[in-house]
Amino acid sequence: MKKYIVLVLMIVVLVFGCSQEKEDSLDQLLDYKETYIGNASDIGAILVMLDIEHDGIELKTDEEPYGLIINLSKEVDDIDYTSACLMMLVDNMSYIEYDYDDTSIMVERLDIEDKYGYDLRTLVDDKEKLLSVLSE
Repeated sequence: MKKYIVLVLMIVVLVFGCSQEKEDSLDQLLDYKETYIGNASDIGAILVMLDIEHDGIELKTDEEPYGLIINLSKEVDDIDYTSACLMMLVDNMSYIEYDYDDTSIMVERLDIEDKYGYDLRTLVDDKEKLLSVLSE
């Protein structure tokens, strides 16, 4: 019986601890809401928080549509999730191009918003909805 109680307590701590950690990470990311594509230092900080390893970025700001090119040093696990997080925070970003080895993947804001069913910029003000949408 003691082993069962200890196991249940460990699971509860693990679940709530991970949830809190995810929420804390989200709070840190939300500090960068309403960032603009021309702000290289904020874009870099967001990439670090998302654990995106890269060899450099290029901000496409000369003319609309504005975008971001990321020269990855390692593949991204979930490109749609990563793109959603970036586009949620960077108001005027229309696309992201991920370059890795000989592969280039273009992700557009409209496609990500269609997938999640929201204008991502509106989610930054409703953390509960945001957590729900990003965990789908």
